[in-house]
Amino acid sequence: MKKLLLLMILLATSVTMNASASDFNIVKLTDNDVNDKFPDIYEDNVVWQHWDKVRSNYEIYLNSIEVTNNKKDDTMPVIFGSNIAWTGMDQQYPYYRRIYKNGVPITNPGDIIGNPVMNSGNVVWSSTYDIFLNGTKITNSNNEYNLNPSIYGNNIVWTNRSLAKPESGAEIYFNGANISNNDTADDHPDIFESNIVWQSWDNANNCWQIYKNGNLVTSGNNNKVAPKIYGEDIVWMENDGNHWQIVYNGKYLTAGDYDNYSPEIYGDKIVWMQFDGNDYEIYKATVTPEPASFLLFGMGGLIIRILKRRKKV
Repeated sequence: MKKLLLLMILLATSVTMNASASDFNIVKLTDNDVNDKFPDIYEDNVVWQHWDKVRSNYEIYLNSIEVTNNKKDDTMPVIFGSNIAWTGMDQQYPYYRRIYKNGVPITNPGDIIGNPVMNSGNVVWSSTYDIFLNGTKITNSNNEYNLNPSIYGNNIVWTNRSLAKPESGAEIYFNGANISNNDTADDHPDIFESNIVWQSWDNANNCWQIYKNGNLVTSGNNNKVAPKIYGEDIVWMENDGNHWQIVYNGKYLTAGDYDNYSPEIYGDKIVWMQFDGNDYEIYKATVTPEPASFLLFGMGGLIIRILKRRKKV
């Protein structure tokens, strides 16, 4: 009996060592002959931009339901709760881009704007070298660019690029404070709670690497860019030598002969777009535990029952 218990404990231990890995249940959300691009996700809701062949422009879709319906491009949607924001060409002032939230413009005609990012209904964007929160300027550029913002709660991160010292590249700012502060380029930050991720140029390997809270996450000499974070989980784009793939916590989510771009993460769900050789389509993956984890729980319960029976004897 002792030998049997020892064997079972060793087996359970070996299973525990492999239980942290993940598999993915991947679903193709769109399947047509036009471009579906730049998805975002909140809970089970996914938004993206869809090319309308009849109108010859992009419209915003939510779970395959058309949200916008006009003759101007609507692009780069983001979602949080019941709120959707996007960049759209102005209906009254042709050729001007504005940011819309639930169909209402929140920027002025003629503003030079970046794409919106949203959290808890608050929208941030870059415009004419500065960062704006719900229409209020929160930076004061002085011979510099402030761009690529991200927001969580009341905290905002962004890229600051000095024009006075172009050799130093760009830095990551958190609520106005420089948190990267090095002599290389840092860009495309994202934030969740107290965790911040970004991409940083690796001079030694001549490529982009991913950092989290100032600590190096990746290695090697292939480019890793556009990180997104939820909780402790990070997704990013990584070039495998031939194509761009989506990586989740260091594990390849995609593979093959097509390029994958623009990952977003919410909980255990990841969305991205893939070029299938003809056009772009939207995919969603759900992270699922390895079967080994279920075996671990069953084995642990069996060991406990055996031990209880031994005590009664």
